[in-house]
Amino acid sequence: MKKLSLWSILLVAAIAMGLSSCSRSSATLDYIAADADFVMSLNVRAILENAGCAKSGEGVALQGPMAKLLNSSPEEGASFREFLEEGFVDLDAVFATGTFKGDAFMIAGLKNEEKLRKFLKDNDCEIETLGDFSYSQIGSGPTIFWNSDIAAIPFRTWGQPEKLLAPVKDMIRRAEKNPISKVSWKTDILSSDHALGAFVNMQNLPSIVKTMMRQQGLGAATEILDATLCATFDLSGAKAIMKFGYRDADGKPMTPGKEFQKYLAKIDTGMMEYLNKYDVAMAAGAIKGDFPWKDIIEPVIKASLGAGATTQIAMILPYLEALDGTMIVAGGPRNGLNSFNAIASEFNQNWDIIFAAQLKDGKAATFVTDLRDLIQSIGDSSIAYSEEDGTMKVDILGGPSFFIKADGNNFIIANRTITKEGGSSVKSDVVSGEKSVFAMNLPKGYPALKEIGAEWGVRLTSKMSGDDQTVTELEVYGTDKPLLETVLSTVL
Repeated sequence: MKKLSLWSILLVAAIAMGLSSCSRSSATLDYIAADADFVMSLNVRAILENAGCAKSGEGVALQGPMAKLLNSSPEEGASFREFLEEGFVDLDAVFATGTFKGDAFMIAGLKNEEKLRKFLKDNDCEIETLGDFSYSQIGSGPTIFWNSDIAAIPFRTWGQPEKLLAPVKDMIRRAEKNPISKVSWKTDILSSDHALGAFVNMQNLPSIVKTMMRQQGLGAATEILDATLCATFDLSGAKAIMKFGYRDADGKPMTPGKEFQKYLAKIDTGMMEYLNKYDVAMAAGAIKGDFPWKDIIEPVIKASLGAGATTQIAMILPYLEALDGTMIVAGGPRNGLNSFNAIASEFNQNWDIIFAAQLKDGKAATFVTDLRDLIQSIGDSSIAYSEEDGTMKVDILGGPSFFIKADGNNFIIANRTITKEGGSSVKSDVVSGEKSVFAMNLPKGYPALKEIGAEWGVRLTSKMSGDDQTVTELEVYGTDKPLLETVLSTVL
């Protein structure tokens, strides 16, 4: 067998050690401590099947775009397939874990040590022993350690074997007293029901990070630092769904900053009339006029500016307190991928961007007046302004131009003429009834997609689900293939 390259071995190890079947064994979780700084699980079987591959016993038969990728290197591709079929690691029990100090590693149950040794020897990898563990370094790359039960690959690729193995042995020692397999809500997150599951113990963050967060007065920072950050990623046909939230020590969902939830309001979809066909991405949210801005910004500004905070707060606070309703930021490229290479003086020809906000009575006109007075007071020849039909235009020499308008109680600023033509590819039903949303819709035939050969469209939405979880959905449409197979077939 031809000796595999470092990158091929890494690819083999990452995918083969990530394969999972319908249920994930808890055996390997017995070797991971419940208080681990972070843990991530991968169901690569589900991921590869979504990429166009097929089930094959305990492994996966590589087909479609993945087969095309392997066929670019026939000998190594053949070795890769052989490796997957051998199954010398437990394909139902694979995780990545470690510490915030950088001591991360992958760990899997060992299924067939004899086949593991044969594979390594066939690829010219020398095998040595270290106490109860055997190990083999792959060239100048990673080192594989294993005993009679598990195999582990540290992410760090340099250092003495003893030091590389130390974090693994420390994790095993801690798990003997308190294994994660005994914490049901954490094992649910790491279940093979998800393509990916992960959690981060925020209480284990380095003290300097926690101190900085507290000093910055980041609202619910103290509450967050006592929580566990959890995420899952699921694949279903042409759609991917990611859920993100916090849980307390008992695994119950938390709502950081819940004291501010009562100040949130539902988005007024009528504000989307200011968007046009170039606005393919938007972020929107809504707050009530009595939102306690001072309680949020005062500690942040004081932590940053110290003695100068009082003046800055006095300048900023009145404008924030004028907000009363929906705020929208939207935009998109005018000329496909070429827009990303535009220089500053060509910004308006290549990009559309708009900000619109509902304000308290009379405040929109006040905002426009204040901006006009500010520009006049600057007296800079590189900035010019003019007014027509109630809209102020600001031209920046060598840069973009902006249009500013008070439309009733709506304050709008954009780098294009302000109209109510509508026409955004993001539809109002995505936003209706929500308190905060990020959404993007690149329709089939959209210039940037056509330029990469994509014969499909893509939608992305991210919104709050209740008060304690953010749900993000990514979907391709206009194709009968799953999401990853669709994307990889285009890219490869």
